[in-house]
Amino acid sequence: MFGRVHHVGFVVDDVAAAERHFAALGYARRGDAVEDSYQRAALVFLTRAGGDTSEPLIELIRPLDEKARTYEFTKRNQFQIHHLCYATDDMDKAIVQARAARFTQIQPVVPAPAIGGSRIAFFYARAVGLVEVVERPPF
Repeated sequence: MFGRVHHVGFVVDDVAAAERHFAALGYARRGDAVEDSYQRAALVFLTRAGGDTSEPLIELIRPLDEKARTYEFTKRNQFQIHHLCYATDDMDKAIVQARAARFTQIQPVVPAPAIGGSRIAFFYARAVGLVEVVERPPF
């Protein structure tokens, strides 16, 4: 079911500026930006130098256009944590667990190009916001 926190997602309108701020906290880019056509966003992962391998990554999400699900966050200046992503070994069991905890699935299970094609799903609960689940992430 739900495992460790894999990453913390932030919606940004300027990846370079966000990277500079996180660099001051010891973070560096893990790899190249990846465009996700389903999310309509460019995604960048950051890792903290010297951090434990179980430490969550930072995901910077830059909407590609107004049709991106995250676009409105850039217009309302809501640059806070967008979601927490949990790793799972079994997406089907994670979905059952999320629904039992009264989360609503708001996106079908889809592959995530920025996470090596691992399957992801998003859930929402008014009391806590967005939660993502990623199945067997390669990093």
